[in-house]
Amino acid sequence: MMAARSTRTRAVKAKAKPAAGERQAMKLWEHLYALVRSHGVREPVDAAHDLMTLTIGGWTINHWAPSGEAAPAAAELPYGLDVWRGLKVLSVQWSAEGAFKVASFMRGAWEDEALALDGPGDVGAIPAEAP
Repeated sequence: MMAARSTRTRAVKAKAKPAAGERQAMKLWEHLYALVRSHGVREPVDAAHDLMTLTIGGWTINHWAPSGEAAPAAAELPYGLDVWRGLKVLSVQWSAEGAFKVASFMRGAWEDEALALDGPGDVGAIPAEAP
């Protein structure tokens, strides 16, 4: 007599691996977020949001977040980082819970230049042309 096989299947939540472009966007985000947090200038935008801005040569990096009075849960992805190199080349949003969204990502030579940035001392080191 054969043993009965269970017909129940287990639902397995497989965490999808990000695509190559998303992995690169996350790598850029991690580097540039640390840079703007270390060297950026904070300014309140309104009662609910703060903005940190770092300008290096032809680069502008903006990090926006809920201010102390605002509840981050009010927005699904309350944190953001926008990177400008003449044009907006990267825009990401995230939550404290780990949700992450690449809103826009323009691939180009700027990626290596961005990863080479160390701080405000790099002003003259990187050419200011757009991507």
